[in-house]
Amino acid sequence: MRSKRELIEKFIRENLPHVEDSDNIADEFKNYWSKERIVALEKLSREENLDAGKLQKVIGNYLFTEKKPLRDEIIGMLNTRPGLKDKKTIAVRVTEKILGFVETFINGITTP
Repeated sequence: MRSKRELIEKFIRENLPHVEDSDNIADEFKNYWSKERIVALEKLSREENLDAGKLQKVIGNYLFTEKKPLRDEIIGMLNTRPGLKDKKTIAVRVTEKILGFVETFINGITTP
């Protein structure tokens, strides 16, 4: 997953030169950030074979409660059931990706 810095630099490099009115920069950034967040969610969902709706719900719960998702919640998002010995590693990996997504796209970013 890309870092905030990389995404902001990409916006500056690729989008900012095309913004003609400086009053529109905040709106353009908000649109760009929303699109990048959707792309990242879809990529995470596809890479880990997760139900996208359940993924959004788990992220929402995490943001509301500030508690990491439980292993059963992570396993419940999978479109296919893993073997018993794979559950722990998959749950840890997906949890780390969810936390990374939140750190990149939500924490510290305010859009008007």
